[in-house]
Amino acid sequence: MDTLWQDLRLGLRQLLGDRAFSLAAILTLTLGIGATSAMLTVLNSVLLKELPYRDPGQLVMLEGVFQEKGAVKGWSLSELDVADLRKRNTAFSALSIFGKLAFNLEQGQQSRRLQGELVNDSYFPLLGLQPALGRTFNAEEDTRPLEQYVVVLGYDLWQTTFGGDPGVLGRSLKLNGRSYRVVGVAPQGFRGLSDVAEIWVPSMLPPVREFLTMRKLRWAEAAARLRPGVSPKQAQNEMSRLAGALAQDLPDSNRGIGVTVTPLQEFWLGKLRNGLLVLTIGAFIILLIGCINVASLLLARAAAKQRAFGIRVALGASRRRLVRQLLTESVLLSLFGALFGLVLARWATGALLALSGVQFPSFVHITAGPLVILTTVGLAVLSGLAFGLAPLWITFRSDLTQTLSRDEKLPPRGKGWHRFQNAVVIAQVALALTLLVDATLMAKGFRKRLGEDLGFRPANLLTFRIDLRGPKYVDESTDTALLRREYLRRISAVPGVLELAMSDPNMPSDDLAGGYITIESHASDAPDGTYFAMMHAVTPAYFHLLGIPILRGRAFTLDDTQSNAVLVSQALADQQWPGQDPIGKRLKLDVRSNPDVPWLTVVGVTAEVRHEGMRGERAPAPDLYLSLLQFIRRPPLTVNFLVRPRPGVSTAQLRHALHEEMRAIDPEVPDYDVATLAERLARQTDKARFQVLLLGIFTVLALVLATVGIYGVISYSVTQRTREIAIRVSLGADRAGILRLVVGKGARLAAIGVALGLAAVFALRPLLVDLLYQTSLADPLVLGGTSLALFLVALAANYLPARRAAIVNPMTGLRLQ
Repeated sequence: MDTLWQDLRLGLRQLLGDRAFSLAAILTLTLGIGATSAMLTVLNSVLLKELPYRDPGQLVMLEGVFQEKGAVKGWSLSELDVADLRKRNTAFSALSIFGKLAFNLEQGQQSRRLQGELVNDSYFPLLGLQPALGRTFNAEEDTRPLEQYVVVLGYDLWQTTFGGDPGVLGRSLKLNGRSYRVVGVAPQGFRGLSDVAEIWVPSMLPPVREFLTMRKLRWAEAAARLRPGVSPKQAQNEMSRLAGALAQDLPDSNRGIGVTVTPLQEFWLGKLRNGLLVLTIGAFIILLIGCINVASLLLARAAAKQRAFGIRVALGASRRRLVRQLLTESVLLSLFGALFGLVLARWATGALLALSGVQFPSFVHITAGPLVILTTVGLAVLSGLAFGLAPLWITFRSDLTQTLSRDEKLPPRGKGWHRFQNAVVIAQVALALTLLVDATLMAKGFRKRLGEDLGFRPANLLTFRIDLRGPKYVDESTDTALLRREYLRRISAVPGVLELAMSDPNMPSDDLAGGYITIESHASDAPDGTYFAMMHAVTPAYFHLLGIPILRGRAFTLDDTQSNAVLVSQALADQQWPGQDPIGKRLKLDVRSNPDVPWLTVVGVTAEVRHEGMRGERAPAPDLYLSLLQFIRRPPLTVNFLVRPRPGVSTAQLRHALHEEMRAIDPEVPDYDVATLAERLARQTDKARFQVLLLGIFTVLALVLATVGIYGVISYSVTQRTREIAIRVSLGADRAGILRLVVGKGARLAAIGVALGLAAVFALRPLLVDLLYQTSLADPLVLGGTSLALFLVALAANYLPARRAAIVNPMTGLRLQ
């Protein structure tokens, strides 16, 4: 132990005595270890920690899929679908429906909107959760439709709205116009499998009875717990079989509807995995480049001190002691790098996450726990030992006492020494190119996504929503009259409003909603003859406000309240009436045989619009537009407001005035989710923006470190060859030849590094393929451009030492040796 303390004290003195070297090495390691520690922190917090449920590895999610012309799209399930799966399956020990539904907590002027979930009585038990207060739902409440109106409160809602009062049990709350009795409080921190829920109600209490009786009304997902010994793959096979049976038995409602089984961990975080792994690999590349640079610094330092080591050996010091001393110094360097790297990681992680806007699930807390700290320290020690081996190899490769002679001022230059220098240059280039190509490909895809024409103008538009919920909002004629008489008229008259449009159930950037239509002139090959279309109920100003061209016919007018007029997208017109004029054609929002549903007449054709925004996945069917002043899709009704301010009025200035007018119209229908349309679109790219930003930062760091490292190695190599170069010049070699000699060698090494870097890029293909938006991994422009750029950077790092070698005075060079 005394010897160890002696080595530590001596090592500290050595590092303090050579401050320039120590600062350069510690800064390099701080960047590498800091980047690695930051990514390990995120990786551990997001992917490696268990979900906060009982035996989370046994939990799976069941989602619907809709297959249209071979393209499988995410879809929902109906109450009846889930009920059949629950009855017929043998793979699950428990299964519960869950679907998101908004509730208006009606408290006069203090009314607010709450996110909720409709669930079965098995929902909380299958997750292994116990209520913080009271109870959850019982079987009776989960089997009797629209009778027992009970609610479980979220823990945060209980604390903030009810002050954590245990007396809340049994109290009645007015939600969506009905009285609900509080039976329990959910456990602390639980926000449902939607991660937004503030309250829970039984699935037998949907907003309208049709949720319980119509298979085509799909609004939910399901959670299930696997039976012991059943794998997710086996469960998937059974769900595929059951979905196929339902499609065969009920072709009108279930044809093309499938079910996917996804482990809960994958459901929550699977889309983040590849991006985080690529970023972690990027951080490790920076650490590797940093270690190579520090090894080169230590190597040069050891060569300069070789005479001193020889003196110590001559005076009786053992090689073992010198080895221990050198390793102690390198480990001390790495530990200092780890200390400052952890500080840098803590600051950088918080700053980058704040800038990125990425929202992780609420149960994910990005913190550097003991495991991350221990891993970081362990990596630092391993790095210290690794880059400490290079100077040991050079220092003890021959008899140290020979360095006491005048001619052995510098170490011999054997093949091993040159191979090490060559390997350093090749590794620097290969590692830097790997990051550079990945970052460029991702940035190109991200730029493509941002530059895509969505078919509408999002600039300078303020948006918000209301939910019309409860018994007084179930009559279609009453609701359309309310929208015309109150909301459209009064909101349009708010000072500062230039133009107003409303839509249901979504606006651009929202999740899509679809339905089935019948074409009068022909039928599909489905048993009921219907086609699938994406539905939009809008007011007349919608198209002008968003800049959507009307290609043929007309848009809606304020008189379209009884006209049965519809507009179709160009894609729908081409699909249903190819080569024909669609104006005047008729369709129906149901099966042909339903006499209660009127035929609708096409009055206009619109240009194509990507209502899904920048999410990358196209809608599974073309668009159909209804007049919101005549038709409201089946309740519950969400009305979206899109407002363009007058010139000189900002969207921020309008927010308060609009809120006050909405509250004046009906204080128990709160407006919510206020944002500009541009902000909504930007949220869709938060994850991609974060990945591109962080990988770009890592790439810049890697390029800087690699350039400095290559320059240092080549410069030191040239210094080692000063005598050789001086002899060549004295024998008649021209200076251009010397320049070509040094730069040519660097070019060959850089070319090998480029080849290895490209091979590494393709080795990472499985991780990259999902991160590249409309960009090929084999993009010749990217691969060629980045390879050439890095090759030129490497040549530039070679040129300065080569130029210095070319102008060396032969007499000076010979005297230096």
